[in-house]
Amino acid sequence: MSSRPDEMIAAAIASHERLLATVDRLGDAEVSAPTRLPRWSRGHVLTKIALSADSHRWLFDGALAGEVRDQYPIAGMRERDIESGAARSVEEMRDDLRESFRLLVSAWNALSDDMWNRNGRVIPGERPMHEIVFRFFREVEVHHLDLDVGYEIDNWPDLYVDGEMLRRLVRWLLDRGPAPELAPW
Repeated sequence: MSSRPDEMIAAAIASHERLLATVDRLGDAEVSAPTRLPRWSRGHVLTKIALSADSHRWLFDGALAGEVRDQYPIAGMRERDIESGAARSVEEMRDDLRESFRLLVSAWNALSDDMWNRNGRVIPGERPMHEIVFRFFREVEVHHLDLDVGYEIDNWPDLYVDGEMLRRLVRWLLDRGPAPELAPW
């Protein structure tokens, strides 16, 4: 039985396309504008997404080679790379995102059906490749919202919302996470 998450992969690719369509509408001045994240410009967020795609590709390349790799093998590298990439032109960021997404999708396509249960090491610990696709899907959806360009929670695809809520609910039910806080309405 295949554990290849075809539906999740298709949704993640659609998420990439939505983000790239947003970036296509931005100019250099807009890329330096602030976001919903404290002290981060849109350039920081876009650079972070591209670097995240690269780090996820690294994990998938490891799975292909039969290795369990750390998503961020060098301490502090991610932060340095985000800072140095945040001031690039929108054209450079757009090209970086397109290439990073292309290479990540190629890495997904390189895994045979029996390799999707192999692990990579992300911040919470080892996870199988089929779960790591969802982690990147989350990364793109949440950071698209963080850009503060009109993409809102209502724009999130049902597959993302359902997957996110299910994961959080199960952790809570198993007493492995805090109970969700509900604001009064």
